[in-house]
Amino acid sequence: MSLLYNFTLNQGTSFVFMKKKNQLHSAILLMIVSLLPACASQKHLTDTTITPFDNLIGHWEGPLGGGTFIEKWEKKSGDYLQGEAYWIRGGDTILTEDISIRKLGIHWAYIAIINHSAPTLFTASTIQDNKWIFKNPEHDYPQEVGYQLGSENELQAWTDGISKGKPRKDEYLLQRVTSGQ
Repeated sequence: MSLLYNFTLNQGTSFVFMKKKNQLHSAILLMIVSLLPACASQKHLTDTTITPFDNLIGHWEGPLGGGTFIEKWEKKSGDYLQGEAYWIRGGDTILTEDISIRKLGIHWAYIAIINHSAPTLFTASTIQDNKWIFKNPEHDYPQEVGYQLGSENELQAWTDGISKGKPRKDEYLLQRVTSGQ
C-alpha cells in the first residue's frame, strides 16, 4: 500500500513522497531532501561524472498553442540537473516551471515546481536508450512525465495520466537550439 506524505522544508517548501516500506525509509528520505538546498547552491563546474540524462542538457524549443514552449537543462553535478521550462504566447509568459532531476539515495527523481507552487516529486520508472519516464501515481495530473530523444536534436516530451476521470496525454516535440555540453 502506498501512502502520501507532505513534508514542509525550509522557507515553507514542501515535497510529496510515497511511503514504500516503513517510517525509517521516510525519515532517511526526508534527511536527504532537507540537504538539497545546500547542495543546490554549490556549482560543480568541473564535475565530469556522466548521468543517464546528459543528452537532455541544453536549450530546447517547440510550438505550443500558438506560442513557443521552451525547456532548458543544465548539469550542476553528477547527480543533479537543473532545468526551467516556460510557455510564451503573444509576448506573455503563460506557464513557468522550475524542474530538476536529482539522485535521491539510489533512485532518480524528477521534481517540478509549476508557477511557484509546492514541488511535486516523480520517481524514475524507465531509464534506457535515451528514454526517461518518471511517475507519481498519487498526483492529480500528470501521473507520468516522459522524454525520448528521437535524434541528437529532436526531443519528444509528454505528460500522461488521468485528468478529471478521463485519460489525457499532452505531447511536445522540441528541437535543440543549443547544446549544453
